[in-house]
Amino acid sequence: MLLAYCAGMLLWASRPWTDTQRLVTPPEVPLPIGEQFAFARYRCPSVFSGATEAPEANEATPYPPADTPCNEQSSHRALFVVDLAAAGAAMALVKRSSMRHRAAAKAAKAADARDAELASSA
Repeated sequence: MLLAYCAGMLLWASRPWTDTQRLVTPPEVPLPIGEQFAFARYRCPSVFSGATEAPEANEATPYPPADTPCNEQSSHRALFVVDLAAAGAAMALVKRSSMRHRAAAKAAKAADARDAELASSA
């Protein structure tokens, strides 16, 4: 399960993602019925990308975005590091538990052999 989680985490971090940003529209601009703001979708690079250029909107936008598109890049990187640390700690705990189980099984087998030897000599 932990390996599948790590694989999914790596897949998530290596794929590009999209960010939807509200556009700064003047008050006199008519918007579609039922909407109060105009939005644009931006294609953001993967978590591992070192791209420094500003992302482009999927469609041409007549107005600038209200916030910086793809500004969650650093929080996505932090989430990846935290997930990686949690998976590493979980793997260490599983390995430790497995070693304890093997040691207990080996001790039980040795005790059973000792008991059988004592029973056969009596």
